[in-house]
Amino acid sequence: MNDNGYGGIRMTGFFVGALVGAAVALLYAPCSGQETREWLTKRTRDLRNKTQETFEETKDKARSFVNEAARELPRGRA
Repeated sequence: MNDNGYGGIRMTGFFVGALVGAAVALLYAPCSGQETREWLTKRTRDLRNKTQETFEETKDKARSFVNEAARELPRGRA
């Protein structure tokens, strides 16, 4: 894929647009700054907890898969 060197410019534009969008969203937010910070803190905590739960579930499933695969391997061969 040849982007003629415009990939960096596109990424910069994307990030500048995201920052401007975030600033506008904060300026026009229907809640006070304190309420917004509390909401963000709660959502971040919820997301962190959900991510940890998903990680633990995936780790347990992977461990079970590895243990089951190890039981299926023929014994005595290296």
